[in-house]
Amino acid sequence: MKDFIVDYHVREKLKNFYLRKGRWLIHLLYWAYVYILGQVRAEEPVWAWEGFLLNFLFDNWLIIVFYYLYCLVLVPAYLKKERYGRFWTVLAIAFIVLPVADMYFQLHFQSYVPKQYQDYDFTDFHFRSHVGQFYYLYFMNFLLFSTFLFLMETAESLTNYREEQEAEEVKLQHEKMLLQTNIDPAFVMHALDGLSALSANSDTHTPDAVIRFSDILRYRLYRSNEARVLLADEIAQVRNLFELQNSLYGPCCILETEGDTTGKFIPTLAMVNIAEPICNTFQPGHEWQLIMYLLIEDKQLHIAIEWNAALAHKESVLAAIRQNLTHFYPEESAVLDTELMDYNYSIRISLPMHYTAT
Repeated sequence: MKDFIVDYHVREKLKNFYLRKGRWLIHLLYWAYVYILGQVRAEEPVWAWEGFLLNFLFDNWLIIVFYYLYCLVLVPAYLKKERYGRFWTVLAIAFIVLPVADMYFQLHFQSYVPKQYQDYDFTDFHFRSHVGQFYYLYFMNFLLFSTFLFLMETAESLTNYREEQEAEEVKLQHEKMLLQTNIDPAFVMHALDGLSALSANSDTHTPDAVIRFSDILRYRLYRSNEARVLLADEIAQVRNLFELQNSLYGPCCILETEGDTTGKFIPTLAMVNIAEPICNTFQPGHEWQLIMYLLIEDKQLHIAIEWNAALAHKESVLAAIRQNLTHFYPEESAVLDTELMDYNYSIRISLPMHYTAT
């Protein structure tokens, strides 16, 4: 069933391919050129039903059959489906038979059309010389037709390439927006559990923890549609995240900064999405500590992370961070270096700075 469906979609895509999306106009212009050229050679009016029927159609109907057999049947049914043996066999038979059939058709019926429309002289008929003339005519038309089809294929390939590039850009934008707006459920559940425990114990840190948690959610919800935010705002949210972690589980997160943040921008949630996967690894009852140092230079933001935790699957956290960096910096140099030990994990990240919000 799957093969049938795939084959059906392929057939639908190839059906009348060379006539769709305005390509029929190329066919119309070519046959109009052939018709007008025939009328001019016969020294007859350009627009005349007699010329169209007895000059154009009478001389070219078998060539038209050959051409559209080639481009509407043989190419989509055999060539595009890689049935090369059948394609060349049928094409060779058509190329051998149709010129001979056309020659005998002209030989027997040309005398019935007006003399000005008679293109061939059969008074001294000789098979080889006359059939060679028809083979030459068909071969030249075939080359011309193939050139037209090649140009159509090239134009279609360029169009498909542009569409694929646009679709890829849209996909990356949607993935980036998803990363920005989609908060990790594990983070929400851990935070809610921690807030519930604080409230149950009537802890004095509960109001501040609730405010910080709501600020984190608000920032992700309302600022995620901005391409970039001030570096100071992003750092404030990372500090919010660390203070929330400290309120819920005790002092375990430290954020230190050095440098001037004035007028510097960073992709929205780029730093938050680095810190959040690490914070999600906190396990109550186990030793856990996270220290983040930020060195802010004119063109670079250097992030040094020291993460101490007894966690067996730290590589998965690194993979999440690397994926985030790929989406936030698809064409820029975001440098990531790591050193993994049994208990300590050192992460070094360098991010390019921006001086505009777009």
